Amino acid sequence: MSKKVSLLASKSQHMQQSRLARFVLVFAVGAGLSACQSMTGLYDNTPPTHYDNRHKITVNKGDVSLKLQLKRKARRFSKTEVAEIEGFLDEYKNSNSGPLVISRPVGSANELTAASAVAHIKRMMPQAGVSPKSAVAKTYRARSYKTDAPIYIRFKRHYASVSGCGDWSENLATTYHNRNYINFGCAQSHNLAAMIANPDDLERPRALDPSDASRRNNIIEKYRKGEPTGSKRTAEETGSVSKVAK
Repeated sequence: MSKKVSLLASKSQHMQQSRLARFVLVFAVGAGLSACQSMTGLYDNTPPTHYDNRHKITVNKGDVSLKLQLKRKARRFSKTEVAEIEGFLDEYKNSNSGPLVISRPVGSANELTAASAVAHIKRMMPQAGVSPKSAVAKTYRARSYKTDAPIYIRFKRHYASVSGCGDWSENLATTYHNRNYINFGCAQSHNLAAMIANPDDLERPRALDPSDASRRNNIIEKYRKGEPTGSKRTAEETGSVSKVAK
């Protein structure tokens, strides 16, 4: 009888130890999973969003204008006005935009002077590399015949700009997610947009320049004769830095 009681007691103790072991195992697994979950929230392994997607360079179209205030007795442009016109025509040539609109006043005190000035501007265009055919002459009614009205030169060009900048709401001292802050890359995009000579290149490619027919014929003739087709390189173009033996 005592032997049977001892067996039952031993079996009961074994069952309690087994239950305790399962409880400890379940608790350990649960604690590990919760720790993994908290660490996942603390260290986000998702790839950071590139700043190009946040601070994109967009191309917009706007007016560029030059105002020339001429007096009725002026016979020619001043040196300052000539420099302004030449710079404006150079900007127009590099913009690759639409027509160059020249508006002169009608019914003003300087109406005749303005008409002569427009003709002078058209004569300056070929010297600046701008075809006079790209100019469109227009007139506008002056407010009073007693005042001198200005001449306006306008054209439309593309501008490169960046939006979504200046957001410093994020605490830069909190770097748990290992991602770039919101305003990261804004200055880079702004500088790149400012350096683009013709923002229209961001929307469409330029046409190819005409090929050099004489150069092409020369290369073909050399190829037919079995001669080298490449240009000869001088000693300065070899790229060698030093003649010291290696």
